[in-house]
Amino acid sequence: MRSTLELVREHAAIEELLARFERVLDGARRDGQADAEALGRLLDFFEQEVDDHHQRKEERLLLHCGERAPRGDLQRVLHEHDEERRLLAVFRDNLCGARFGEPNCIAALSRYGASYLDLQRAHSSWEERTLFPLAERVLGPGDDRVLLDGFCRMDGLHGGSLCAAARALEEWLDRRSPPVLA
Repeated sequence: MRSTLELVREHAAIEELLARFERVLDGARRDGQADAEALGRLLDFFEQEVDDHHQRKEERLLLHCGERAPRGDLQRVLHEHDEERRLLAVFRDNLCGARFGEPNCIAALSRYGASYLDLQRAHSSWEERTLFPLAERVLGPGDDRVLLDGFCRMDGLHGGSLCAAARALEEWLDRRSPPVLA
């Protein structure tokens, strides 16, 4: 199904930025200072593109096939999305604290960032192994067209695709000057 392939393609773009996020966090742990600008832009991407854009597509997919999917699978997806949102909110709070030199914020950024990385990666992997094959079994070609149309409308509301937003952020990260550390 083309709709699940679109979600898998987005997972690949997300993983590229998770790897960049991990490197910035490793630098913060090593140096004791955070690259606040890079972390802020990565966090914006995770909140706006991964949570508000990509995960809404997944939730629409799940809601669309909800009557035909095991309730436990649906609850797992929604619970993990909520947990990812919680981790991002705590990360944002600690990033603000790090910018103002609050003690222990770098350690908290590292801890919550690592938790987000682990959860996001495990979640994407589970979706690709379990949820998307289930969706492909229960959804027909008409459902796929409806989903793709919905994805296209959502991309329009977000000003473009998640993959395009990911490429733009990667380009910014590649060409930026040395970081301003918090």
